[in-house]
Amino acid sequence: MTTPAHDECGEGFPLTHEPHRTLPHGFPLPQITRANWRDYEHIGPDGWMGYGPPEDSATPPDVTWTEAQRMLVLASYQQEWGRFLEPNQTYETTWPPEGSLWAAGAVHRTLKCSDHDDPDCEDCAEFVDTDGEIVPAEWHWTVTIETYEWEGTRGSLEERERFHFLTTRMDPREVDYQW
Repeated sequence: MTTPAHDECGEGFPLTHEPHRTLPHGFPLPQITRANWRDYEHIGPDGWMGYGPPEDSATPPDVTWTEAQRMLVLASYQQEWGRFLEPNQTYETTWPPEGSLWAAGAVHRTLKCSDHDDPDCEDCAEFVDTDGEIVPAEWHWTVTIETYEWEGTRGSLEERERFHFLTTRMDPREVDYQW
């Protein structure tokens, strides 16, 4: 899935999703709804200017998750790890997933001549500051997998662990921050 980055950001980096390798082909990718741009802070041309590490101030994108996705994520986990279950154990998952900013990304600026769009031009005197390479911000979406052990109709929680099932990459200027 791709959507263009915010209009004020120039060309931008397309939003992409990378599902875990055990999720089925055709896994329904989540839809991200853009928050009101003015309700949040964003990185500017100078990069991260907030307090502390950027992942501490990042607000996960607003995502609509479905029950079908939950069932596919749980089935994916069971496919990978179900062989370790005892006959009286089952897996359950928390829902909705939690998003965490794994990499803040960056936009590298470059000077190019205004006539030839060439950073190494020796014929021009006027250069323009433009976007260069865009290193995408990366969100990891995880759920907590809970292992229950059953005795008759009574189950008890035995273990919890995190399962990272989806990575979302986006233009770093699109990440919403609150500070």
